Amino acid sequence: MRTGQNLDQINFLKRFFDTYSIDSLIGYIENIEKLKILVIGEAVIDEYTYGEVIGKTNKSPSLVFRPHATETFAGVPMNVANHLSTFCKNVDISIMVGKDNKEDFITSHLNGVKPTFYTWDASTITKKRYIATYNNSKVFEVYDFVPSKFDDTKLVTDVVSTIGNYDIVIACDSGHGMLTYDAREALKDGAKFIAVNTQMNAGNIGTHSVRKYMDRKHSIFVCVNEREFILATHETWDKHESLDDLLREFDGNVTAVTTGPSGCKVCKDGEIVNVPAFAQDGVDPVGAGDAFLSLASPMAYQDCPLEVVGFFGNIAGALKTAYQGNKEYITKDRAYKYILELMERM
Repeated sequence: MRTGQNLDQINFLKRFFDTYSIDSLIGYIENIEKLKILVIGEAVIDEYTYGEVIGKTNKSPSLVFRPHATETFAGVPMNVANHLSTFCKNVDISIMVGKDNKEDFITSHLNGVKPTFYTWDASTITKKRYIATYNNSKVFEVYDFVPSKFDDTKLVTDVVSTIGNYDIVIACDSGHGMLTYDAREALKDGAKFIAVNTQMNAGNIGTHSVRKYMDRKHSIFVCVNEREFILATHETWDKHESLDDLLREFDGNVTAVTTGPSGCKVCKDGEIVNVPAFAQDGVDPVGAGDAFLSLASPMAYQDCPLEVVGFFGNIAGALKTAYQGNKEYITKDRAYKYILELMERM
């Protein structure tokens, strides 16, 4: 066993590859190509400024940061669409942007994905991260946007008229205002299959809960991290002894809860499987949940076994953590190669 390898991971992989042949796993991936997928959500632009912390100011307990360089990436939901773009020939994206002319930037960062833009009366959401270069640690973040009301009239009309054309709709609901009540209802009423992620961050606490989608009782895949899931349930351990108890309350649909270094739990009809994380030397965890969503969603749509859903989600998450921000995207070839690498770990 290699240094740093997790025994649970090795045991899981041995059992997994004894159960599922490489041909069957490749078949699940190849089935994605013929699907038609819509990704929808508020555009978030990620800006990374690299530099060094040079000390503390003399008159206040604040850090002083000296910037060296800046990179800008297209964040969620564009990264989800890009992850899917080499697996699927038909990926469209509906995005909410501001009045600051970011459409060309976003389009140039999409990999053959067709965008439809909707505008709110504010700037495009931009999240700025300041990174200490010497150890790649995040020093602080700045959220550069002012919440504004979004006129959803055109979005709702478009959803009602076109949603039935897609096999899967992936809703990346950042809770900033695009996916209004009427927009969510149109999605839930008309979509053949919905995959939804409601990301919790410092700018949306209280507005992002996945419960907004849980009244749909068929053909839905819920994918959130552990904190987001617990917040949505409004329960602590006084009523439930474990996260598994909470998961079993969401019967009927596939629910995946990512648990960071521990991997993920995937549940349906009271059955829960645990899939360990595969990443070993991650560079940046930002966007790993989006990557998980992008590849796990079509597996849930295919009604794959729960451990297969978690397996492909964790592969995508591991591939994403290998690079900074959303500088790159996962590809079909990299996924194939990574499966073979996992087989060699046993």
